Amino acid sequence: MSAVAEVRDAALAKEELQDLLNYLDGLPHDLRHGGAFAAYEQRVGELSREVILSEMAQFAPQLGSKFADALRSGPAAYGRINEELTAVARRHKQDVERKQRVGRAVHWGVLVACAGTMVSAVSLIPLAIPFSGVAFLLEAAHAAWFSKRLKDQERLAAHLSILSEVLGHSFGPSGEILKPSEYYAASTKRVETLLEEINAER
Repeated sequence: MSAVAEVRDAALAKEELQDLLNYLDGLPHDLRHGGAFAAYEQRVGELSREVILSEMAQFAPQLGSKFADALRSGPAAYGRINEELTAVARRHKQDVERKQRVGRAVHWGVLVACAGTMVSAVSLIPLAIPFSGVAFLLEAAHAAWFSKRLKDQERLAAHLSILSEVLGHSFGPSGEILKPSEYYAASTKRVETLLEEINAER
């Protein structure tokens, strides 16, 4: 069973959303917001939420089983979905901070060991100096590789955190539609951009 069996395909939701927005955009502002089209405004928010959840479904498995399980329930479990997304973002941030501490400790440990070896070997074993130099170069190469991987993970953690914040501002705690339809059109595009960035970091 798919992790998002109850979430409709994003393309179908997007098509319905765009048709509805085109209709509403063709109305005079006063008429559109006068209350007669409140149900249409509500539907725009619901479709935007559906598009967002459908887009998130594409990378749900990579964010862990709890997130995928929450997403399986669809819009009805929006609050749980966003809570789990927040937890995933927090775990990524904590993992980055832990790796930074470990990386710094290893880096300085190797540098100190290389320096100590070179100093003590000057009068004893001249061949130790080239070996220490090789060890230093290997450590520098590893540090550069580790730094790039860490920056990639930092960006992913930041994007997940921003995504969580955007969703928190877009909907109420349980996914309520709280804002005008114009807001949701822009919000959906913002979320799609964030998801593209997240997918690029994986």
